[in-house]
Amino acid sequence: MAGRAGAGPEREECLQLEHLWVRVGADSTVQRARAGVIAARFRHYENRDGQPLLHDHVVVSVKVRRQDDRWGTLHTRPFLEYAVALSELYNQRLLEEICRALDLATVPRYPTAGQRPVMELAGIPEQLIDRAATRNTATMHRLKELADQYQKRTRQPLTTKIRQRMMERASHETRPPKKKTSQPLPALRARWRDGAIALVGEEVVDNFLRLARLAAAAIRTTVRTAVDVAAAACLPAATR
Repeated sequence: MAGRAGAGPEREECLQLEHLWVRVGADSTVQRARAGVIAARFRHYENRDGQPLLHDHVVVSVKVRRQDDRWGTLHTRPFLEYAVALSELYNQRLLEEICRALDLATVPRYPTAGQRPVMELAGIPEQLIDRAATRNTATMHRLKELADQYQKRTRQPLTTKIRQRMMERASHETRPPKKKTSQPLPALRARWRDGAIALVGEEVVDNFLRLARLAAAAIRTTVRTAVDVAAAACLPAATR
């Protein structure tokens, strides 16, 4: 499937077998589609605030091949149902590729007390992570306002479902407009470097990679290799 980061053939086949369905006939009967989709990937390096955020956008065509080799309309509901899971898988694979290519490691970070952790590259100063997390900071500030208003109005505890809805609203309300033009990557890197130097000093910035690799080496001496559950889930069941 186009647009994945670090997914091998097994991963691609897993997604295709599980989620590629096509609508056929006037009653839109759902049938399994032939393997493959048409997609275009657009790589971005910054968030809407201009801070570092490596990510991809993938536009998937709704036209896929039916079993009779004619073109049909992709059944998109599974994509919507698994959007969060696929996004998390993408983030995991992206971090794995970065760590493998640069000899780095990840550590859990808890930006919100009581919520699940976010995996970050080990050895990166907290000040720089916070500086780059402008979107999250704005969203969490608005979320607190909404939660306070809700509890004051209803005097009811905030459930997980209600909090999730508020999070979506807070993210939408604090989202800045898209930039009409984007700077080239060298210009972005120069600006990010200047901002990082102003925050933690030039010596730390110049030694980022070395310090991060030292942190990764320390982690690997204390953590055993874990099974890649996500990859294992896509392997065919062994016959007895």
